Amino acid sequence: AIVWAIGGVALQCCPVFPLLAVVLGFVARSRIRRGAEVRGAGLALAAMLLGGLGLLGQGLAFDWMAGRFQEQVESRSIDRVERLMAAATAQDLAATLEAWPRRHGGRADDIIAFAGEAQSRYGPFESISVSGWTYGGDFGEPDLLAAAVWRFRDRDLTGTFRMLLVPG
Repeated sequence: AIVWAIGGVALQCCPVFPLLAVVLGFVARSRIRRGAEVRGAGLALAAMLLGGLGLLGQGLAFDWMAGRFQEQVESRSIDRVERLMAAATAQDLAATLEAWPRRHGGRADDIIAFAGEAQSRYGPFESISVSGWTYGGDFGEPDLLAAAVWRFRDRDLTGTFRMLLVPG
C-alpha cells in the first residue's frame, strides 16, 4: 500500500495508484485490527493518507486543466465567429470558408447572404459577446451552444450559435 501511495504522489498521472494505496491500506489496517500476526498499522494509515492526498492532487490538477481547456474553447469560438462575420460582411468567400469550413455545417454563400442582410438592416457587424455556454452532444460529436449578443452599429441582437468540437 505504501509503495502504491508513493508512486501515486510521485507520478501524478494515474488515479489508479493512489486509489490502490487507499484500498490496500484500508484492507491492511482492518486485518491488523482483527488480530493478524503482522505489524504495520502506521504504514497502512500513512498509505491511506498519502493515497488520499494523491487523489486530491490529481483531482485538483484535472479540474485546473479542464478549466483552461474550457477557456480556450470559448475564446477560440468567439474569435472564429468574429472572423466569420468580418469575412462574410466583406463578401470574401475564401476567408468565410477558412473561418467556417464546410464540416461545421452551413454553406458559405448562405453565411455571406446572412451577413449582407444583417449589415443592410443593422449596420456593420462590430462584435459578439457570449452570456452563457452549454456543452452538449455526445462522446462522438461533442458540441457547444452559446447564447450571444451580436453587436451591430445600429442595434444589438440576441441569438445563439452552435459549434461542433473537433480535434485540431
